[in-house]
Order: sequence, then structure tokens, then C-alpha cells
Amino acid sequence: MSVCVIVVSCALPTQKPLSYTAIRSVYTYEERIIQTQRTLASISESIPFAKVILIEGGMIDIQEFMPASIDYYYIGSSPIVRWAVDSPFKGLGEAVMLLYAMMKCGFDKEVDLFFKLSARYVITNSFCLDSWSSDKISFLFRNGSVSTRCYAVSKKCIRIFIFALLCSIPMLMMGRSIENVLPRFIGKKHIASLKFLGINGFVGPDGDFINE
Repeated sequence: MSVCVIVVSCALPTQKPLSYTAIRSVYTYEERIIQTQRTLASISESIPFAKVILIEGGMIDIQEFMPASIDYYYIGSSPIVRWAVDSPFKGLGEAVMLLYAMMKCGFDKEVDLFFKLSARYVITNSFCLDSWSSDKISFLFRNGSVSTRCYAVSKKCIRIFIFALLCSIPMLMMGRSIENVLPRFIGKKHIASLKFLGINGFVGPDGDFINE
């Protein structure tokens, strides 16, 4: 099975508050760069055959700090990306970044499974590629919502996923969380539920450790 990991990054975020917290990140720009480098290293260790695409939507282009072996796209200079990423709604920024990246670099038709991984989280030893569905969209559910730190979209569900992202935009602009909105537009029959993801890392706004 061919795999592509799309890493979504915002290494230098705006200082404007989010809807749920005044602090975007307790980590410095330099610390976030190092964390993202660890993300990429963990992909190389756990899925060495995967194609890796890094989408950077922060205020500064960070290509000089990233390995030449990945496909890198800086989209932070786009007005629509800046509008969404700098808004109070984190989910809106994530959705717009993904949609913009899809228009910019497209999807490789030869890839069977696309992972979305939030930068600064790392793949752990508990990650198991066989646990991810090859014909649905795989999510970890918690308390009725999904984790968007990492999920996987099969080649069969690409159009369903893009449509769901587009449909989510109006609700995300009203402050609804992408964790609740996105799976509603995908539909249960296209979703595979996971018991764990095999990733861990630290939440930007408060530094809490997450192991999923």
C-alpha cells in the first residue's frame, strides 16, 4: 500500500487570541521548528516508504530548516490562508490550509492512503499501519468528536473528504470545532473508528501532553 503523509504546520502563528484561549502557543518559534523536525523524523522512522508533504501556513517560510527529502509548500503568504489561520477559529485555519494545499499540490492518484498529521506531534512505537482502513476515513473518536491531530483518508474517499471540508467552512466561521463538524459531513458509512492513533505531543496553547 502506498502512503502519503501530509503534515500541516504553523511554525510562527499570529499573537491574536483564539476563540477559546488568549495564548496561541506556549512554545517559541525555535522550539516549534525543532518539534516539527521531530515530527518528520518520526515519519521517516515509522513509515520510511511514505511520501511526505509539509504544508506551512505560518507567518514565516521555514523551508531552510526542513529536510530536502520532503515536498514542501509555503502557503502562508496567501491572503485567504492568512485570513483563516489568523482568525480566532483554529479549525477554520486548518480546513482552509488543507483545501488550499489540495488545489496547489493536488492528490497523487498512485497513493492509496493519505494521512493528515499535525506538525509537532510524533508517530510512536504503538503506531500500526494495518489498523487504518484502506477504503474509508479513519478517525479516533472521543466524547462524540474526532481527533484531527492525525487521521487517514483512503483514495476512495478523497472526494467525500474534500466535499466535507467545503461544507464545514460556514460552521467553522461561526466558531464550531472542526472535531465535531467534519465527521458530520463525511457520514458514518464512510468512517472507520480507531481505538488509538499511535501519536503523541504537546498542545500548543497550554503545553499539555497528548498520547493518542
